[in-house]
Amino acid sequence: MNYLEFKRQLMVDPHSHEPAFVAARNLDDRHRQAYEQAMRFEAGIEQALHVQVPHDLAEICMAKVYAADAQSADAHTTLPDASSLGNPVATLRQGWQWLPAMAAGLVLGIGLTASVFMLQQVGEQSISAYLASHWEDDGPDIISRSVLEPMEAGNIQRILATLNLDMNKDFSSQFVFAKNCPTPTGLGVHLVVMTEYGPATVIYIPSRSDYNAESFQVDGLQAQLVALQQGSVAILGNTQSIINSTADLIHKALQEKPGLDA
Repeated sequence: MNYLEFKRQLMVDPHSHEPAFVAARNLDDRHRQAYEQAMRFEAGIEQALHVQVPHDLAEICMAKVYAADAQSADAHTTLPDASSLGNPVATLRQGWQWLPAMAAGLVLGIGLTASVFMLQQVGEQSISAYLASHWEDDGPDIISRSVLEPMEAGNIQRILATLNLDMNKDFSSQFVFAKNCPTPTGLGVHLVVMTEYGPATVIYIPSRSDYNAESFQVDGLQAQLVALQQGSVAILGNTQSIINSTADLIHKALQEKPGLDA
């Protein structure tokens, strides 16, 4: 394999295991330098595209969509001007600073699209089917995680605020987890609270205060719907004692502020 063929192969597939290409990599200094330069270029691409994605990105996206003011300015991502790029290959080799922003934007767009789709799908479910599906998705994992690593009260309060909810600070120690989640009536909140009888899962469902006193089972758990003034909560726990204790806690600790969107 001559040098020209070697360079072409580097541009097509620098990781090729073709015997002739592998042998050419160490043929002389010129081939070795070209190969090392190509590997540095590949490493730069991989590093630029490595974007850390929060585990709860979908919930964050949904919170932003539903909490944003309808008149807020659209966000804009500024990409390099075409006239400033010059030689595209040289520009890419010199720096990839703008690629993480593009990748993050792509991930955010996918997350938003998925969130809207999830909300549409959830809206078509009955409340019992919704709770069964929601619990199966991540209920047990969230219970385990929140018991071992409780969230800070301030972070829980910020998530509650996305739905105009407030938590009575006298009971904040019993709230150990919160995240936004889709519900049959729009964006809700998934909570984990600790009672004297054990942990309970609480799902706040907005704009449906007609859910009340309905009881059923979800994957072997006791489940009950409790109406609030503007929305409802679904409580899931291992025993009826957990359900009753949690219902009492929610009435005392969770407050719906006026003006919650219907």
